[in-house]
Amino acid sequence: MSRALIEKRRAEVAQQRRRRMIVLGLAALLLVALVVVAVVTQLNRERLPRTIEGLRTFSGLSRAHAIDIDLQDEGRPPAGGTHHPQWYNCGVYREPVPTINAIHSLEHGAVWITYHPDLPADQVALLEAYTEGDPFVLVSPYPGQVSPIIATAWEAQVDIEEAPDPRITLFVRTYRNAGPEPGAVCAGGLGTPITPAS
Repeated sequence: MSRALIEKRRAEVAQQRRRRMIVLGLAALLLVALVVVAVVTQLNRERLPRTIEGLRTFSGLSRAHAIDIDLQDEGRPPAGGTHHPQWYNCGVYREPVPTINAIHSLEHGAVWITYHPDLPADQVALLEAYTEGDPFVLVSPYPGQVSPIIATAWEAQVDIEEAPDPRITLFVRTYRNAGPEPGAVCAGGLGTPITPAS
């Protein structure tokens, strides 16, 4: 083998080694960034008050996916359970959204704020404002619900009589992006949210 071929081969091996080191370095940086985000998120949650008056919690809810689901209407959105394989995009909706898809959004860490369709427009506007700059809040009417406003996250829920109520803010801060699928998104799914000003 000629000296030129040996040098060429050495250069190729060195280039492959540099590429491998760059890929490994980027993967390590990504891992460190994910750990930092997880630690900061947990520290922020620990600073919040531990109790929200009227908070209802649930456990052991199914995370199974199914197309045909017969949900029992209990006058409130479910806080988890078997749901459709496709989630619903977070944002503002002025019409009811499919519950089986919204449950999947909860699994992704969404907070679903629902309201009775006859809630006054000024209160609806306050609820819709929670979506501004927050990709993990879904707001929609929910016909027949037992309370004027209900904030729901995976395995957690609170009934609200009227907006504004500081418990809504606390609930959103506590439960947004805290579903059982960390790192999941509440976009790229079904539904086209509107802008709250429309």
